[in-house]
Amino acid sequence: MKNSITKKSLLLFVSGIALVLTTLFASNKVNKISDTKYLTPAQYEQKYGK
Repeated sequence: MKNSITKKSLLLFVSGIALVLTTLFASNKVNKISDTKYLTPAQYEQKYGK
């Protein structure tokens, strides 16, 4: 019984981490895209490099 609880919590933990990483990655992409709209090319290059 204890083993199945451990597996379940481990699965929840891993999926939680995956969700956080995905969210961070997606928000980073969105920030980059929105920055291309509002920053000049020079400012964008200074912020993100090439």
